[in-house]
Amino acid sequence: MAFGLFCYELKEIHLKHGQFGPWLQVVAPDYCKLHSVSKIPQPSSTLDSFMRLTKSALESCGLSIRGVLGKLNPQQLGISYSGEIFLLADVDVPVSVKKLHAKICAVVDGKTQRSLFSEFKQSEEEGKVKLGPLKGRGGASKAQRVDAAELERQERITERTLKAQEVAEWLLEMSDDKGFGELFGTKELIDLDIAMETARSFIRNGGAK
Repeated sequence: MAFGLFCYELKEIHLKHGQFGPWLQVVAPDYCKLHSVSKIPQPSSTLDSFMRLTKSALESCGLSIRGVLGKLNPQQLGISYSGEIFLLADVDVPVSVKKLHAKICAVVDGKTQRSLFSEFKQSEEEGKVKLGPLKGRGGASKAQRVDAAELERQERITERTLKAQEVAEWLLEMSDDKGFGELFGTKELIDLDIAMETARSFIRNGGAK
């Protein structure tokens, strides 16, 4: 939420239209990708997921990105950027935005990113059904099914991206005499080596051939 709102503040307030992608490319390249056709820098799927999660969380509270950014003026509140409000302890939240902070935290606290995505997706689908097909035309529309499928795809991408980062960090941490060194000769380490080689081949070849 903090990171997502920070990015929205940059995109909506501090940067001009079309500048967010290039800014990411220079300052946060890990969260930037190039469009497959135009090659214009744009948010990565991971960052896009964070921002969509932030937007959905706020909308579930009856709030908009613009509305929240208008209330969370960093200079007036003594914080570095709007998203920092979610990193403060409850006792440190400025009185003027305590209700806003509590309302949003009541929605997201204690939930994983995956559970929030699932919750928002369900609410979104229920909302679409109420406004959706005409009487006598049961079920979700093709557009709704496409949207739901894309949201599920983005959830999978986000989950696997985070897991990939976690595994990469663990492998680097274990790659010394005190880590894998103590497992030399074991079946488990041999199995791990085979698994890594399989994954390495898949990645380097750009997928299964």
